[in-house]
Amino acid sequence: MAAENLVRMIREERELIWETKPKEVDDALMRTMGTYGQSLFPALYAESTTRGLCLTLMCIRNTARRDATDLGTLKMVLTDLLNDSLAYLGWCGLDDTTALVSRACSEIDKIGSKKDFIDVLEQLTIYFNRLHYWIDECIPWYELVGVYEWAKKGA
Repeated sequence: MAAENLVRMIREERELIWETKPKEVDDALMRTMGTYGQSLFPALYAESTTRGLCLTLMCIRNTARRDATDLGTLKMVLTDLLNDSLAYLGWCGLDDTTALVSRACSEIDKIGSKKDFIDVLEQLTIYFNRLHYWIDECIPWYELVGVYEWAKKGA
């Protein structure tokens, strides 16, 4: 798959989630796991993993724009980042995103120029920012803060 096809694939997936919350978000946030069958940790991991990816992808994008960076190292860093994220994304139940990232990882090494690399990186960054938006919007932060403050007081 050439870089333009990878960009198109990621853009199409992003456009699918732009105005409509993806089903995988609801599935991930309702997923029950662990000893107590709770859903808080999968939700928090989904939020923190996607937020972390947003910030790291933006950092790689800014670094890639510098003349001193080489394409080979950038591709290795991006591939390692995304591969390392696959386990967390999958554990959270973000199955569609896990599949997208897996497909992207298999194609990154074929990117032939920094311009094409940055184009792919831009689409990934926008995709994860939008996915994070949907996840963040669904977490009951106000209630969680209230419970945290209550518990902190030793109640």
